[in-house]
Amino acid sequence: MSRVGVVTGLQMEAAAVRWALKQRPPKAEVLVACHGPGPIRARGAAQTLLDDGAKALASVGLAGGLKPILWPGTIVVARDVITASCTRYCSDEAWRGRVLERLIGDDDVVEGRLFGTDAPVLSAADKASLFAAHEASVVDMESHAVAAVADEAKVPFVAVRAVADAPEHFVPVLARSGMREDGTVTPWPVLVRLLGQPWRLPAMVVTALETRKGLAALRRVLLETGAVGGVAMPG
Repeated sequence: MSRVGVVTGLQMEAAAVRWALKQRPPKAEVLVACHGPGPIRARGAAQTLLDDGAKALASVGLAGGLKPILWPGTIVVARDVITASCTRYCSDEAWRGRVLERLIGDDDVVEGRLFGTDAPVLSAADKASLFAAHEASVVDMESHAVAAVADEAKVPFVAVRAVADAPEHFVPVLARSGMREDGTVTPWPVLVRLLGQPWRLPAMVVTALETRKGLAALRRVLLETGAVGGVAMPG
């Protein structure tokens, strides 16, 4: 049985992967690793999966929207991943095709470019600048690291990301205060700071609702694709 490795940056994304695998176990053995957000931890997670025998790598989770027509809950199957230095990693064409084939008829699934960043992209202006410069659909902090590890190891790679914040919306810095290094999220630091900054509550509510839409869409797609790894190989 082939082994496929799935990397996430957040534990709630990893939980969605495990939920899908439990609901509909695929033929392939799918391993999940979450070492926390960001490229350094993602690289470590990807290498761990290779050391555990994975023969293909996927980056799965939420992302920020860059392309103006995308809305929270849209799923982007990455055609390629590009970085600020213009390093470009192409996803495996056959694997990507099988993901898209399994999702035919889902109007919220598109193919596009993913921008990999080492730091959060929170403002609408920064999102617009990235789209103008790179024509990327979404941005995240893990996929370029996973793609680099896959490229070095000469194994197939794909990235599937759900839009969790609309291109025209800014993500409050406050929203990240509850995110821990291991990828878990706790509301308490956010709630404590909101007590002193109550005017930020409306933006936080928008962010929470958009994230919920993104996570729901991600779970739906993971279920249909065997957590993406289920369609890594033909058959």
